[in-house]
Amino acid sequence: MLAAEGLTLAVPGRTLVAGMDFRLAPGECCAVLGKNGAGKTSLLLALAGLRAPAAGIVMLGSAPIASRPRREVARRVGILLQYETEIFWGTVLD
Repeated sequence: MLAAEGLTLAVPGRTLVAGMDFRLAPGECCAVLGKNGAGKTSLLLALAGLRAPAAGIVMLGSAPIASRPRREVARRVGILLQYETEIFWGTVLD
């Protein structure tokens, strides 16, 4: 299970996520949608343990992800970020 409790993410001068609670059970999936600059990538990086939150905690199983060895996290969590150099031609539905 991957979970966030009271997760807050911020950049200088702006809060991106405030007090988010989230649970994702094994076999479940979700999508993160939002405008450019809304904090989607920052959220994914925090949930993968690659960025420290301003507040709150990300749990992987029964322990905080930050307390787990990096090798163990890498075996259990994968993230694929998209970098598109061209303007996307489609809609969200596409």
